[in-house]
Amino acid sequence: MYKFLLVVFLIFNTLLADNVFLYFNMPQNKPSSTTSTKFGERLILLIDNATNSIDFAIYGFRNQNNILNALIKAQKRGVKIRGVVDSDTNNYNYYSDTKLLYKYFNIISDHSIA
Repeated sequence: MYKFLLVVFLIFNTLLADNVFLYFNMPQNKPSSTTSTKFGERLILLIDNATNSIDFAIYGFRNQNNILNALIKAQKRGVKIRGVVDSDTNNYNYYSDTKLLYKYFNIISDHSIA
């Protein structure tokens, strides 16, 4: 059975239709610190083309300035950004830049969901 290192679930509302993307990072693939991958490039494109809302759930966030900047630009365009982030019972997340998501967007911890 495969162990999944990272699961990113993204929902983007665009002018054309609602799109749902589910990405599994397989064990042989380490999480990337760059968006210069097929997935990273596609993700930035989707964020840049979002017109209504972006909803996501992630394990953590580290060294992804291109994604953070794209989300900030989308929010400035009027796109609603919401997310759920994995954390321990003390609302701590291992990834260093996860706090930036809380700083800029409507983010909740998975422990705050009833």
